[in-house]
Amino acid sequence: MPFPSITLRTYLRAGLFVLLAGPAPAQTPPLFSASLQRDGDGALSLHWPSQTGQSYHIESSPDLVAWTADPGHFAGDGSELASVVRPAGTVDPTRQFWRVVGGASASALTPIARWDIVPNQRIAQGQVLNIGVVAFSKAGIDRVVFTVSGQGYSGTTPPSASSMTHNEQTNVYEYWVPLHANDFSSSGGFTITATVHGKDGGTKVLEPLSFVVDATGELPEPAAWVSTTGSDTTGRANNRALPFLTPGAAVAAMQALNGGSADGATLYFYEGSYALKNGPVSTNHEWITLTRDPEARREYTAITSSWAFTTTSYMRFKGLTLPSTGASNWLAGHPAVLWIDDCIIQGPGRWVANSNPTVRSGNDETAYPSYFTDSQIYDVDYGVTRAKLARNITIRRTGNDPFVNTMCIINAVVEDVDPGTTYWHADGYQSWGPGPQNRIIYGYYGTNLHYQGLFMREEIGSTADNNAFINLFLEMRAPGRPGYAGSPPVLNAGTLNGAWNHLLIWNCSFLGSNFTVYDDPTGTPLSFANASFIGNVFYQYIDYEGTIGANPVYSLPGNPGKNEFLNNHFVRSAVDEGGGNAGLPFWYSMSPDSGLTATHSLGDPLIDLSLSSPVGSFGVPAANSPLLNRIIGATTPVDALGRPRGEHSDIGALER
Repeated sequence: MPFPSITLRTYLRAGLFVLLAGPAPAQTPPLFSASLQRDGDGALSLHWPSQTGQSYHIESSPDLVAWTADPGHFAGDGSELASVVRPAGTVDPTRQFWRVVGGASASALTPIARWDIVPNQRIAQGQVLNIGVVAFSKAGIDRVVFTVSGQGYSGTTPPSASSMTHNEQTNVYEYWVPLHANDFSSSGGFTITATVHGKDGGTKVLEPLSFVVDATGELPEPAAWVSTTGSDTTGRANNRALPFLTPGAAVAAMQALNGGSADGATLYFYEGSYALKNGPVSTNHEWITLTRDPEARREYTAITSSWAFTTTSYMRFKGLTLPSTGASNWLAGHPAVLWIDDCIIQGPGRWVANSNPTVRSGNDETAYPSYFTDSQIYDVDYGVTRAKLARNITIRRTGNDPFVNTMCIINAVVEDVDPGTTYWHADGYQSWGPGPQNRIIYGYYGTNLHYQGLFMREEIGSTADNNAFINLFLEMRAPGRPGYAGSPPVLNAGTLNGAWNHLLIWNCSFLGSNFTVYDDPTGTPLSFANASFIGNVFYQYIDYEGTIGANPVYSLPGNPGKNEFLNNHFVRSAVDEGGGNAGLPFWYSMSPDSGLTATHSLGDPLIDLSLSSPVGSFGVPAANSPLLNRIIGATTPVDALGRPRGEHSDIGALER
């Protein structure tokens, strides 16, 4: 509910009363005064001091009893704010009252935010770990404030970030702060939390993450080597010249030197192929890292899947090849928490079911989370499923979904998704189950897709809240594929149904086929609230509300859902697409626009879609494209391929 305003004084000028209000006492900012000022052109403006992180709105009344909130809100930044309350030339009523109300109101939106960091890492003595968060809001993000607890932390308190800048450790533009091992006085575990503040006063507190710091250099770093010519009899831990033959024996030796734990241990592999067939492994607070010897090559150092090491909590595969030997041959099962880092996952073929050896790990983001960073995935059915984080991932030649219910995707390249004759529903990104909550896709370059691009659905009785899809490039390419025997081919750039609150679709390109929103007869009716569609390219935006070429009610200027459709481009916008599925009315292409004057454009977007163009050129607007320089103030610092956006940025996922 809105915070109550507090009247400080009444100001009378030319028959106008101004009530001056501040936040409720629980909000801690001081009360403030406001004043009316006559501008040079005769307009009346209300002026008041602001505080960073607070949200303000103006209310008016003819009688001090009934108050009406004026449209819009104002984000405090520490400076004086002002708003015209009576334009020049307006005939004065007998009396009018205004008041400024500060604080987080009931309309404040919860920011959409996720960690872009894998937890349980160690900060070695003298080293730095950058802690990142990706965050978006329709109202904008004011700042992200971090809280560090444990091991005598004495660094910047609290560390915070107020803009998205380049994090060189992740290659992501995000909100981040560096944590130095030297900022801690002792070694051991610590936690970090983050609070994301929206410019409208909304907040989101991210779940606390655990890390380990070795500030004093006293924590053990057990290591062992494995070789195809090694020996479990003569092998020794912490001795590169005496490798073991089997991973299980090597782990046992490290644990024997580390109090029975593999926390912080590293298992190195010489070139060769290895099966993880024996254990057990015990990790409680840190990762055990399986990686290649510094002189080994990634493509010649392979770990075959075999349901091994299932007793560990944290298992990291780094710089290895992870081949699949067929169907249902998993790399690790529950309760292993899996981190795939800088690896190549090579499958036996896209139409072999259950061919990705990492899929079974991480079936639930809270119970068994999995993380994928800086890795490549080829020739499998599914790519990344149900992971907590997938960053800097390349996926090529899948027969099914490259991503399923993955909570946060950053900087993905997807190429050649084709279910063939399997009848699999191969979506570039699929969400199923209850309404998705707090999902982020931030940078996705998908080409040569033969079924669906973005497929977002939710079940009856649920609402999809706080989801952001930023910088998606989805190029659908004929032929489409049938979803079941006897059905016509399916080829959709996007499909969305259900109830959506605070949905951001910014700077996306849905090319080659339709983006369709609809009511599912068996699901929750379609609805939007606080949705923001800005700077997108649609081949066709398909709905069945209203008439052909219409502006849907939910997108009209001043719509009750506070939705905004601005600066979008529609290749086709007045086409009768005929009947939908059984029981549904006819589909029409439309051009939704929330501007008081039209902000959208129509026709050929003049995009380079030559199949001979390389990545980086394919999908880029031409020099005479109507997409260029259309958005004043970029929604994000970079495009889908990490290229900077200017102050006047282009429509779509790619900048020229």
